[in-house]
Amino acid sequence: MPGDNARSLVVEVAESVRVLLVDGEPGIAPRDSEVFFLAQVFYSGSTPIRTTVTTDAEWLQQPSVGNYDLVVLANVEKLPAERIDQLRAMVEAGCGLMIFTGDQVDPSAYNTLMYEGGRGLMPAAIELGETIEVQGLVVEPIDHSPIPVLTQVQAERPSLLARVAPWKVSRAMLPDLTDRSDTRVLARWNSPGLPPAAIEKRLGKGRVILWTVTADRGWSDWPTEGTYLIGMRESALSIAGVSTAAGNLTAGWPIIQRVSPSNPPSRAEVVRPGSDTALAATIDREEPSRPVIRYADTRHAGLYKLTWDVPGQDEPRKQSFAVSPDARESELRRLSEDELKQMLPNVDLTLIDPAQAGTGGAQRELWRTLAMMLLGFVIFESAFAAWVGREH
Repeated sequence: MPGDNARSLVVEVAESVRVLLVDGEPGIAPRDSEVFFLAQVFYSGSTPIRTTVTTDAEWLQQPSVGNYDLVVLANVEKLPAERIDQLRAMVEAGCGLMIFTGDQVDPSAYNTLMYEGGRGLMPAAIELGETIEVQGLVVEPIDHSPIPVLTQVQAERPSLLARVAPWKVSRAMLPDLTDRSDTRVLARWNSPGLPPAAIEKRLGKGRVILWTVTADRGWSDWPTEGTYLIGMRESALSIAGVSTAAGNLTAGWPIIQRVSPSNPPSRAEVVRPGSDTALAATIDREEPSRPVIRYADTRHAGLYKLTWDVPGQDEPRKQSFAVSPDARESELRRLSEDELKQMLPNVDLTLIDPAQAGTGGAQRELWRTLAMMLLGFVIFESAFAAWVGREH
């Protein structure tokens, strides 16, 4: 169909990946820091990563999370509800979140505020760290895993992952995964019962990975191994938010732009494709911790340009949204009889094959019947006209 032969696409290009490392146990010397080894992971490699390291106390004094593509919580004791709401909004918008356990972590606070019975940020509930005998790391063979390099290592050099043997881990209590597609186990500890080592949860457009071990050498010597460097780096970059394309929509879907809860806008406008006129967008403040800008009229395909003011700043913020027709509307594949009946469950269907019409007794093509009726009517009308004319 010519109407949907053209499509639009918004691609976000970042100069670097912005990573925040929140240290829950700084230590005295730099090497004693909870995030010392993680920082080395991000400093290495060719991908440009801009890493910011802060303590949990310093970070929680800030009014917001900050503008990052990935946030890492390493042995952070607990977070206030307001900061958790900010993190959730960022993850739903595409930011990645990685959580490491440790002796400082308060499992009760995490389970209550961040797991929320399976509805929150965390993919599983956790318990206090406990001593356990581990014989290595077992990577699950799942599609689109954020740690495919460890899957390859497991297939080619299994002895390397067998050396990953923490002496202490946090037990993870998983929800029932039978009917859940948003949560999955990425790796397990090779021990009786195979408790989870890494669990992933998809939330909105972002992903969260929970590691049941510390990020430093507090519970294992894994940070000194090469598999730690490549595994952590790859998983972090896989869930970092710069890879998401939040501005690509299907016609009819509303434009939703999350904005800062600490500095919400007072005005927002949208310019639709083919127009120079700015139309007002709605600023939804029903949830103070998650204000959003909404614009619902996206019937026309093309590029929509959203702008909104930021109090205290001279320049407005801008975001483009590419709206394309629903490709399913151009799907011209003929439906099978079973598919048609599923789509029309309350209709008693009798399907007739035109090529075989007329050969089955009662089945015939409808146009033949209508043609015969029309011919009979023409003959009757002609005869009736002749009779009337002869009488007068």
